[in-house]
Amino acid sequence: MTGILPRMGVKTVKAIPIALAFSIAVPSIAVGDVVHLQALEDRAVARSPAIRAARAGIGEAEAHADEAASARVPTLGLRADASIAPGGQLVEVLGAETERTTYEVMAAPSLGDADAFDPVPRFGLVAGARWRALDFGRSAAAEHAAGLGAEAGALGAQAAEQEIRMAVRRAYLAWTVAGALHAIAREGMTAAEERAARVQRLISAEQRPASDGAALAVDVSTARLEQARAAARLAAARSAVEGTVGEALPEGATPDPAMIDDAPEASTDDPIGRSIEARRAAASAMADSHSYRYRPVLDVEADVGMRGQADSQFPVYRGAVVFSLPVFDGGVGSARERAARAEAERLGAEREAHRQRRDAEHAMAQTEAQNARETGEAAHALVQAAEERLAAAEAAYDQGVGSTDLIAAARETLRRARTEELLSRADLAEARLR
Repeated sequence: MTGILPRMGVKTVKAIPIALAFSIAVPSIAVGDVVHLQALEDRAVARSPAIRAARAGIGEAEAHADEAASARVPTLGLRADASIAPGGQLVEVLGAETERTTYEVMAAPSLGDADAFDPVPRFGLVAGARWRALDFGRSAAAEHAAGLGAEAGALGAQAAEQEIRMAVRRAYLAWTVAGALHAIAREGMTAAEERAARVQRLISAEQRPASDGAALAVDVSTARLEQARAAARLAAARSAVEGTVGEALPEGATPDPAMIDDAPEASTDDPIGRSIEARRAAASAMADSHSYRYRPVLDVEADVGMRGQADSQFPVYRGAVVFSLPVFDGGVGSARERAARAEAERLGAEREAHRQRRDAEHAMAQTEAQNARETGEAAHALVQAAEERLAAAEAAYDQGVGSTDLIAAARETLRRARTEELLSRADLAEARLR
């Protein structure tokens, strides 16, 4: 069986370990005999540092989108200043006689004058507004690229959650199969011990030779060895589940045996592929925004306030329309555009490779499911035949015409048949997961 438990082997499942950075509020795993898959999935997702990192990435991408959109919003500022310096005293100048108006102008005394170094206080308070009225597509392109980046971040979080849930499902299925194999081995050991006790009574009654006891002792030891190996595989599978979830399971916890026949179907949604495509589109949009680097910019500026010197205050206001045309940026914009287009091309190839892998895995899962159905039918028929053979061997032995060797061989055949039937069901369950 691929990826769950090797047939008749002892190799354990490789799970994805999840380190716990710190504790957060997460759904609890109820203490009891059966631990259900959904509870473990939710627990793993809630505690996963990868999920927290992905969600933090969403916030970062959304902040970049807000930053890009802010280029269209006017900015406001307030400037207040105070200073003291010599020179520039105010001097009253009489206007035209018809106006009878007095003006104050700045005049500086010469170096030899007595008041040349007298301090003069100055102060001001000015409010300003700036608005980029037109940039010929620059802001729109950057905002579009940032929006696609935020979308890619959200899809990346979905992809991370899907991968964690799939890892938990595979580990849980392996744990369930290991538990079922352990049950088969335990039943075989119990049957072997009961059979040995029955034969020992027959030997004590001198109805069977003493040599039969030695033969059955080997059979019992073999069954106990099989049970010990199955118990070790079960413990390893449980540890794999704990590593995938990120915490220890309750004492005495067991998986739901229905998982083998009721494994959830794999989702047809592909957030990983959609995330790659969104990142590719974002890189392409970013390259387009860099290509607008030499487009002109039209800004509108306005200032209003007052300035003062000594005991005099003066109004201040200014309005301006500024037209700017970039001429050369030293090649920085061109390099950024090439880098972004190369990133888009790389992600396009990655998206295609992901699609091919997904299609191949889907086709392989269908083939394995069909093989599992066929082998399951054959194994079921073998179980029925092996049960009949074991019953006949035991009946013959009780009648004094059989042997312990025939019973041991029949018992081994039944064990293998039950194991093959179980593994075929597990193969089908894993194919559904994929």
